[in-house]
Amino acid sequence: MKYSLVVFGLLAMFGCSENAPKKKLDPRVKNVVFLNVEPGKRPTGALDLRLSVIDTTQNTFATNYNVLALNGDQEVGLMISIPKDTGTSPFSDGFTLKSVGEPSNHLLELLSYPDVHQPGDSVLFVAEITARYVDIRKMAKQYKEGEVEKLGGDYKLFFDINGGDEPAELYINVDPAAKWIEIKEKHPDYRSGIIKALSGTSLVGPGIPGSYN
Repeated sequence: MKYSLVVFGLLAMFGCSENAPKKKLDPRVKNVVFLNVEPGKRPTGALDLRLSVIDTTQNTFATNYNVLALNGDQEVGLMISIPKDTGTSPFSDGFTLKSVGEPSNHLLELLSYPDVHQPGDSVLFVAEITARYVDIRKMAKQYKEGEVEKLGGDYKLFFDINGGDEPAELYINVDPAAKWIEIKEKHPDYRSGIIKALSGTSLVGPGIPGSYN
């Protein structure tokens, strides 16, 4: 009798596990869009991503974007804080990237492609990093109409790596109305510096497969 009860209990437990409802996906969270990659293929040049903005908040000093998207079955994301009006100069500082936990670590892994850490090493997004930047929209006012497209994006971020000896620059585009942000590399050669800035470590070893569906 006891044996029958134990077996029944185990069957009930596993039955509940199999029939348990899956985590409901937030409809605001869309799949990562790889802007310069054909469907089903891997990036061979710069890695440019479009991610969903699922929440926007403001305070006295900045506009904050909670960014999250799906790469396969993994959530990737971060928090971006952009200073409010900093005057007439397009150059400023205080553009902040913040970790939101595991999604940020997964984003860092994705950005690391094809240069990653040694197998077994953890790839961790820093808790918070602040960069100098140029507001390209302001700078565009100094150019002819339509010239802004040639400048790369809305914001260009500069990270100090090895005292400025290693290039580490990144473009960020923001479309609050469409609820997305884009992270765009200036050039693949800058990737190592960007990953060092976002993780505090150097890059070695083989690439990771990732998901490029």
